[in-house]
Amino acid sequence: MKICFLANHQCTLALNWANSLSEKRNYKIYFITDSYVRADDKKFSIKYINLGEFKYGKILYQSYKLNKIVRHIKPDIIHAFYTTNFGLLSILTNTNNHVVTVQGSDIFIEPNKSKIFYYINKIVFKKAQKVHSMANHMTEEIKRYGVNKNKIITFPEGVNIQVFKNIQKYRNRTIKMISTRRLKRFYQNDVLLKAASTLKSKNLIIKLTIIGEGPEKENLKKLAKELQIQKEVQFIGYVSRQKYCKYLNENYYYISTSPSDGASASLFEAMASGIFPIVSNIAANKEIIKDHENGLLFEENNPLDLAKCLIDIHKNKKLYDKAIRKNIDLINNVYCKDLIISQLKEEYEKIYNNARAYSFPM
Repeated sequence: MKICFLANHQCTLALNWANSLSEKRNYKIYFITDSYVRADDKKFSIKYINLGEFKYGKILYQSYKLNKIVRHIKPDIIHAFYTTNFGLLSILTNTNNHVVTVQGSDIFIEPNKSKIFYYINKIVFKKAQKVHSMANHMTEEIKRYGVNKNKIITFPEGVNIQVFKNIQKYRNRTIKMISTRRLKRFYQNDVLLKAASTLKSKNLIIKLTIIGEGPEKENLKKLAKELQIQKEVQFIGYVSRQKYCKYLNENYYYISTSPSDGASASLFEAMASGIFPIVSNIAANKEIIKDHENGLLFEENNPLDLAKCLIDIHKNKKLYDKAIRKNIDLINNVYCKDLIISQLKEEYEKIYNNARAYSFPM
């Protein structure tokens, strides 16, 4: 079966699924993207095609270009990631078997910026054979567009438990925290720095590791200096998967201050690595984290509440150990990558077989 992935070159979800499927027999994977793909992501037998940067002003030209590529490949399925750009582009191809993955901002943020994005979503959802949602709260939002529930499939990215392994951590006095979200204003990383400053002001020993890049990096470094925690905070930038796992295993607490989310792969990876999650009290997180059971939820955009959570859990070994056990079981039994890829393959097979039955009636 030939599958065309259509996604941003930094979309880890699409890259990870493409890599996983390319390992399977009977699958030939093409990855059509908007730029180059980093060398360490070029795995297995995937064919990468650079379509050029997506721009609405050039969508007709890019549609023409994409159609030429599709006519040459003759894919059985086109799977687009993010509805308001690549999802729109995919349905402009002269093919019928479309899957579109909703990633969060495309339904929760973009339509609030402009009604145009709302109508783009309506059109994409109508044309797609399947609409893939990362979490139940996203599924409910998709239904508000009038999409039949039988058309929606819901499951997250999945975690490679061979890569992200729980290494038992013996906590010392230092409150070791890690954040792995992009350094954009939207993610409210300043809340984390202010919480860290509060902890230091109480004479607690802290260490904060921030992995990732983004336009706010220099501003956040400046804020850390103003808060006098520059020695306690290290900005790592992008790292290899091996180093990423190493940093996860060196820390005790995973923090996400994001005010909106889909189904965060970073959260699942931290859970698989045996890190205690402390995340904002939003719908996406509440689906996965039950407060005081397998993590803690803090009031969104409230550094004092985040600091309180960190102080409380650092004293509570019983809750810490219980949450780690619960999360490891949850990842292994529900969010394991192999289970998710099996679900994805089943959906592809259904679309493929239905298309064949329609084309060649008995």
